[in-house]
Amino acid sequence: MIDPQIQLESHETFWIVAVHLFGALLGPFVAGFLVIRIGPRSLLMSCVIPAIINWVMIGYSRSVAVIYVARAIAGIVYGTVVSTSPIYLEETLPESIKYLSDLFLILFGAAIGLLVCSTYFTIDTQAQYSSAGWIAFLGLITYIILFNLGINSLPSTIIEEIFSPNLYLFVTGMFAIMNYLMSIGLAKIFQSTLFMVGVHVSFWIFTISAAVCALLVYAFVPETKNLTFEEARQAVADKAKINGPSYACIKVVNPCKVCVEDDNN
Repeated sequence: MIDPQIQLESHETFWIVAVHLFGALLGPFVAGFLVIRIGPRSLLMSCVIPAIINWVMIGYSRSVAVIYVARAIAGIVYGTVVSTSPIYLEETLPESIKYLSDLFLILFGAAIGLLVCSTYFTIDTQAQYSSAGWIAFLGLITYIILFNLGINSLPSTIIEEIFSPNLYLFVTGMFAIMNYLMSIGLAKIFQSTLFMVGVHVSFWIFTISAAVCALLVYAFVPETKNLTFEEARQAVADKAKINGPSYACIKVVNPCKVCVEDDNN
């Protein structure tokens, strides 16, 4: 917990969030370097030490600079864990519990949770309903739970299904980097929108985005449970109505070069 005696400006609040995400950008590189040397289990266990250091630094910090450093450490740990845990789970979990069912319904429920928040904040701009703040809290908690049950695990699941093992770590890392870059931009947009037009507009944007995400999943993401690697890739290609060759195989020719070859050749 940040010392209440430390007074934060709005731009410092943004950087406390952003520094964590910048640190997370380094996580996939750390994971890629260490996971093949010490293994995913040992790497995940070793992340506990810097995670503890992060909270000790925050707990005893007396300046914003120390908080920045602690948040950067936490970001590196987070990025490493996010990039490594799917590999470890793939190696250890039985097939029967690797998959999420009813993903569309989970996404739809998440959108409903955000809708509750958006409606509350919109009404709250017209009249103060401080005693009913639990409604927004309930909607937000619903979204967070459903997000972690479905949306958060979706990318790693799809990557696992359609990319060969020799590319899995590489693609996971690239996705993580793209995700953190977008999160940095989103944090800044949220802060700007919050001050310019109010929190209700921000939440309506999130609500619409979640609803569109649910529709896209329904339209383009096939069910791949109990399918082989080849069948899963073909299902993805069929769902997307790809023309031409049934699907393409991406191969790593060397660590610095990636090419695409038609599987039919």
